[in-house]
Amino acid sequence: MNQETDMETQTLTDHDQIVEAFFDKLRSFPLPKGIELELPPKCAREAPARYVEYVPGEKLVGEIVVPLQYANPLGQLQGGFLSALFDNLMAPLCYAAAGPTTSIDIATSFVRPIAVGESILIDVRIRRLGRRAVHMTAEAFDKEGQLVATSTSNLIPMG
Repeated sequence: MNQETDMETQTLTDHDQIVEAFFDKLRSFPLPKGIELELPPKCAREAPARYVEYVPGEKLVGEIVVPLQYANPLGQLQGGFLSALFDNLMAPLCYAAAGPTTSIDIATSFVRPIAVGESILIDVRIRRLGRRAVHMTAEAFDKEGQLVATSTSNLIPMG
């Protein structure tokens, strides 16, 4: 994709530019005592996202190729791993908007299976950014644009 920036909405559409914007923002927050920032975190390295759209404080869209090791016995993405993929995109968007946070819940609803080796597009949004909690939603789509699953999560600031 070409590097594009819409200055009015601050929409970024280049993966490298999005990564750099996240890293700059995440490094600017004070960390809890004894914690060192590791970017990207270990939990996001087996199935790395290629970011395709980022609107600070609002939205992050990433494309992920489903790894073989995430397969259930039928060769489809196991549901718990899909929840983790949702969380791996929700976390950086929330952290960049609200500082260090921790999840208090995550709920995932499954619509259709997706085979390992296929790519999914995950669209994450902040629906409410409050002082005490952040509410987020996410949707995953297959290569035909069909809905695969949805997720919601609530997070609280750690500071």
